[in-house]
Amino acid sequence: MSQKALEHAALFPYVFSSGLLSKQGQVIQPFVTRLLEPRMMAWNTGEENREVFEDFRLIPGGRFLITKGTNRIHLWDLRVNTLGFMRPFPLASMPSDGNAIIVNVHPTPNGLGIRLCVATVVNSFISGLSVHVVYPLPVSPCQFELMVILRNVNVPVAAWFSAYTQKCIAFCHNFRFLTVWNFELDSVVTWEVDNDNDQQTRDKLVLFDEYIIMSNSKAVSLYEIPPLTPCSEIEKPCHPEAFLENIGPRYYRAMFKFAHPSARQPRTEFVLPSRSWMPDHHRPLYFSIVAMDVNSRSIEYYVMQSLGNQLAPNLPKQIPVLMSASEVQCRLERFGPMGFCDKYLAQSWAGSNSVVLSLSEVSDTSLARGGPRDLTTVKLWASSKNSDRIRHFSFCPGSGKLCVMTMGDEIRIIDYLIPV
Repeated sequence: MSQKALEHAALFPYVFSSGLLSKQGQVIQPFVTRLLEPRMMAWNTGEENREVFEDFRLIPGGRFLITKGTNRIHLWDLRVNTLGFMRPFPLASMPSDGNAIIVNVHPTPNGLGIRLCVATVVNSFISGLSVHVVYPLPVSPCQFELMVILRNVNVPVAAWFSAYTQKCIAFCHNFRFLTVWNFELDSVVTWEVDNDNDQQTRDKLVLFDEYIIMSNSKAVSLYEIPPLTPCSEIEKPCHPEAFLENIGPRYYRAMFKFAHPSARQPRTEFVLPSRSWMPDHHRPLYFSIVAMDVNSRSIEYYVMQSLGNQLAPNLPKQIPVLMSASEVQCRLERFGPMGFCDKYLAQSWAGSNSVVLSLSEVSDTSLARGGPRDLTTVKLWASSKNSDRIRHFSFCPGSGKLCVMTMGDEIRIIDYLIPV
């Protein structure tokens, strides 16, 4: 990439967000739309073979895309220059069971590779987790390599919800037990939580280095993560009964619990920031709560605020503070991760046949002290065709790249960055 092209890409978040502020409620026209078709070379015959896409993850930065097909997982190079052609075949592929689930993607510690966490599904239960690593450039040949496996997870797919950082994955069992797995050290901890909330509501998790937040339609609870034990010392490290039998009973109450302002709503979605990718140490940690009922929809943004000098050792070092809350006029169905676009928090979501982006100004002033309430909302993509019903989407606000998978086989690669 030339210096001019690099400067142009670096300024894109500022130019893009500034332009969106004057287009409230409008549909933004992209520079170009390309199609990624599910085709690859058959390994045994060398002939082209078609495969159906089922899921994907767009890597922040917009150049690489990981897709899951009927029996393989692929890594694609979408290219940085939107005027160039995409590679017609994947950079790397690995076998995958048809029922497997992509849990998360995140970078290697040196930032040169991609880690991929995959859940294995057997009889509608997640039986295990595996972490793979791949280095897209400049390694040749590029290939996925197995890093570590966690077996005997035994969580129903219908009840699966998880959170992750660059080195840990957290998930819940039967709304009673929390498990945190450090896949770098292959160590784990499981404990029983004081979840006295409505168990019919699917809880959501946010994982930080020292704490884990558990939320449902009534309350938000913050737990300190207990010490982890090497998996090699436990027969079934993530099975609650087996873990507690080997290590001893563990029961922890929340260090901090509050009913968020949307607790009156019958449905709440917990939306995570792009916490698992390259962290910006100059910015605080944000998360959002999306609350909906029949007549209203709102987005609340929280920041993890440091308490400074602790008053007592049993107090958390950080607590969530409500920074802004805004009403949303359009329908919300699927949610993308929260990210930054220049000085704004960028939150994307999708309806049945449209993708919407909202921008909320990052502020140091909490809502209780007069923080921002305005929310700029635009449509990134919209279609009136029934065949264009959205199955999955992902948007990178830093590069202006949107990927949309509809009811057809292809994935649409939509670019808003105009090349120099």
